[in-house]
Amino acid sequence: MSPICEFTAERMDGTSQAFSDDQGQVLLIVNTASKCGFTPQFEGLEALYQQYKEQGLVVIGFPCNQFGSQDPGSNDEIGAFCQKNYGVSFPMMSMAMRLIHSLNGLKVKRAVCSPMVLNGISPSF
Repeated sequence: MSPICEFTAERMDGTSQAFSDDQGQVLLIVNTASKCGFTPQFEGLEALYQQYKEQGLVVIGFPCNQFGSQDPGSNDEIGAFCQKNYGVSFPMMSMAMRLIHSLNGLKVKRAVCSPMVLNGISPSF
């Protein structure tokens, strides 16, 4: 499996997010939805990002619509909603990344999560 720093994703604004640019940073990769009961967590994620970004924390949101259609909008709609309602300024990935996730979620989950190691233990899903 490849380390996270070898991956590139498309942001909602169409630009590329090369995770190699974040090498040495702490990445908090979050599966998000703008129309679910946990949507208010955007506020806390943004606060966390603002508090620790200068110390190397990068929060990265990946919209997900596969669980009860809780993020059905376009990139523009999701991005505007997150910014207007929660002031989100951390990177949000695009619908293209969501499409890959919905087509082969397990592959993307492994690609995104397996390089994360905590105290020498890797996730086993």
